[in-house]
Amino acid sequence: MLETLLAPVDTRWFRTFGLIFVPVALVTALVLTAFHLQDQAAERRKAMLTERAAVALVLSRIHRDFESAVGDLRILSQRTDLQALVTQPNPALRQRIAHEFEVFAREKRLYGQICLLNLDGQELIRVAYTNGATRISTDDALRNKGSSANFQRIARLGAGSIYVSDLMHSGERTDQERDRPVIRFVTPITDANGKVRGHLALDYLGARLIEQVRNDLLGIGRSAFLLSRTGEWLNQNKPTSSPQAPPGVLKDITWTHLSPGTIGQQLESQGLLSYATIHPLDEVASYMGADSGTVIGPVIDGTEGPVWRVVSFIGAEALDQASHKREMGLILAYTWLLAIWFGVSVYLTQVRRASRRAYAVAERLSSVVEQTSDVVYITDADGRIQYVNPSFERVTGYSHDEALGQNPRLLRSGRHDERFYRRLWRTLRNGQSFHDIVINRTRAGSLYYEQKTISPLRDTRGRISHFVSTGKDITAQMRAQQRLQKLAFYNPLTGLPNRHLFRDRLQRLITQGSRARRQLGLMFIDLDHFKHINDSLGHDAGDALLKLVADRLRLGVRESDTIAHLGGDEFTVILGELSDSSAAAAVADKILNTLRQPFRIQRQEIFVGASLGIALYPEDALDIDDLIKHADTAMYHAKHEGRNRYAFYSEEMTAKVIHRLNLETALRHALQRHEFLNHYQPIVDLKSRVITGVEVLLRWQPPDGALQQPAALMPVLEETGLIHAVTRRQLKEAAQKILSLGEEASALSLSINLSAREFRGGDVIATLNGVLRTCGLPGRRLIVEITESLLMERTPEVTAALQGLRKLGIRIAVDDFGTGYSSLGYLRELPIDILKIDRGFLDDVPNDRSNKALVAAIIAMAHSLDMGVVAEGVETAEQEAYLLKLGCDAAQGFRYGKPVPADALDSLLIPAKQAGLSPTSDQRRFSMLPDV
Repeated sequence: MLETLLAPVDTRWFRTFGLIFVPVALVTALVLTAFHLQDQAAERRKAMLTERAAVALVLSRIHRDFESAVGDLRILSQRTDLQALVTQPNPALRQRIAHEFEVFAREKRLYGQICLLNLDGQELIRVAYTNGATRISTDDALRNKGSSANFQRIARLGAGSIYVSDLMHSGERTDQERDRPVIRFVTPITDANGKVRGHLALDYLGARLIEQVRNDLLGIGRSAFLLSRTGEWLNQNKPTSSPQAPPGVLKDITWTHLSPGTIGQQLESQGLLSYATIHPLDEVASYMGADSGTVIGPVIDGTEGPVWRVVSFIGAEALDQASHKREMGLILAYTWLLAIWFGVSVYLTQVRRASRRAYAVAERLSSVVEQTSDVVYITDADGRIQYVNPSFERVTGYSHDEALGQNPRLLRSGRHDERFYRRLWRTLRNGQSFHDIVINRTRAGSLYYEQKTISPLRDTRGRISHFVSTGKDITAQMRAQQRLQKLAFYNPLTGLPNRHLFRDRLQRLITQGSRARRQLGLMFIDLDHFKHINDSLGHDAGDALLKLVADRLRLGVRESDTIAHLGGDEFTVILGELSDSSAAAAVADKILNTLRQPFRIQRQEIFVGASLGIALYPEDALDIDDLIKHADTAMYHAKHEGRNRYAFYSEEMTAKVIHRLNLETALRHALQRHEFLNHYQPIVDLKSRVITGVEVLLRWQPPDGALQQPAALMPVLEETGLIHAVTRRQLKEAAQKILSLGEEASALSLSINLSAREFRGGDVIATLNGVLRTCGLPGRRLIVEITESLLMERTPEVTAALQGLRKLGIRIAVDDFGTGYSSLGYLRELPIDILKIDRGFLDDVPNDRSNKALVAAIIAMAHSLDMGVVAEGVETAEQEAYLLKLGCDAAQGFRYGKPVPADALDSLLIPAKQAGLSPTSDQRRFSMLPDV
């Protein structure tokens, strides 16, 4: 069909030829004999050129196959997993590589066997390919080739070198495969240091080479065969004398009958002999770089490497067939009538020759189109398909009959808009070729990418008569490119856009918003206490939580919004086309409500919140960096305001952020310069009015400022991790101070507040034990004060830490009791010794009935659980009397003394003898303030 489309008929040439040829034929009838001899010589020259080109074509195809084999061998040998396998046996890795070799063998269809050997010649993997089927050899079928002569030569290969065998017949296959000829390519497997660790062998199917010789050289009156160096005929499965050998000199042809040289011809009386010499080692060496290794082969008759010759023979009868047909014309030319008939026959012969030549060109073109891997189809001027090649059928799934008469739109995928097709037709109607990547859909519905070229064909009048479409299937390359793009622009854990893609999209929206004067918003999201979950439950749980958060964020935003995962627990949402700030607030509320719901991870319910910061374009910033910075600032503001909330950016926030950064820097310097001080406040036994302990309180004395309380410092100390070093130093100095008071204060206890960060981010047991052992302070004299919020977590980490402190003799006190959560179950489950009533409950006591009832309830509950009670913030005699009446154990507050620095602690303690106590007592009485 393709030949019919491409073979034009030009009648004008026939008319011109007839007017010129007939009178000339009458004049040249007498010289026809000489013409015949010249024609015979020309036919022979033409035949010699054709045969020489055919042999050269075989050489080029063998060259291409050898180049492909060497390329495959070098690519496979450089795989790091092969280097790992030959160095260290790994069954799982070996199985995976074997399966990959299977796929490779099926796709290439060039290799009868792929084999991986170690340095001893032991096969590690052997994959065989036969007639489209592959087989992986079992362990008991793998052999050791270390003793073979060929392997001894292979073992001497250096890095990058290649061994090429003769055309041989391996005995390592089944009976069905045993006689298949192969050419073996072997190269070493080297490690990172270039040391040889094993070998990789590819058995190129020699039958393919033989078939190429047959297909390219066999024809009417023609013989083709392949000779080895020793003169063996290699056309068959087993080298022997060829049953196709022509009579005469070729029946006993040997290597020495042929003249030396790469390509040559000999014209014998029996016919024309054409041949070409192949040196496989030289062929392979030509593909390797100057710095690559050497190429070796087997030693044959004292010479290294195989040598073959491709031989084509066309008999004399076939060689002179064309000229013999014209001999009748010479006879007829002897007479006037035969001369006229001869002229007509020459005329018809020339017409036939021209047709034959046109047909030969069309046939060769058809062969190229039929065998190419590119997708080709031809349509008429109206777009109806008139021809498709086999690759079209293979790639699209539509058969030849199904496609004929159809419009190419049956391949449309819907991925291109109408503008794309208008551009396509505009290009073609202008007589130009259209080039682009097209996404089409197969008959089965799957998508494939095609590098397409569509060209118009014109008839003799210059009008477009056909369109030819050629396309290369690049689906694998495009998908690989998409995978690389996803790795470059998407977070591998959550699948959300990463920082690079986030910035790209945000910049694009800002540019569009600037042109269209649209408002957009940027939201920064940071999970609350994510580090605690990661540390307590492990990184796998943290990763699982991030995936679930990403899924919920997708449900919580609008279709026009873009979610990104910048890393860790930081997410962003780009809010496109906002009507006003209330739209951003609505999205923030939806996200917060979504994230407040429990997450189930590792069979546990986990609750997390989030802090959200929102910045608007163009109100808050005009460029991408400022917008990101302001959204981040707003997020930190929301976190500092109590977490689990959102905040819009304001200019005041920037000042607060700068203040916090300056404060963080100052606190780091304060730790280095010993600017943190300990102040001490006494704790008094209400019945005996004896000081039983002191609470150490942290103060900061900047070099150029007033003494500062810890309330403003603690959040920064905790977030920066400075709290660990500050607490260690505070406890060490306090312990040394208490011990310096001597034996008379040996029963005095020391209370210290520990941050929740101490229990989450460090080994609190080791820290406290190390300080106590260094200073020599017994654990029973230390009281650790913690908050209710820490106890409410009831994580295994916190519980284990409290129990560990109890084993050291350290007592646990709950500070500011009553201001936290409503659940009191932790009082029974955790090792708690003391409850400290928050100072807020003592306001207007004993006048306020509600506070009186709450204080009484706390004291009664604590005593029922065998816990001590300390009241904080006691300032009046009435408060003291009421607490004493309720049975409260101890108190602290301004009534007994304000916090004082270390050098003033002694002034709070008066020797027992001055207070009328027994001289043997190791306690000291508080120097009483006058009652108010």
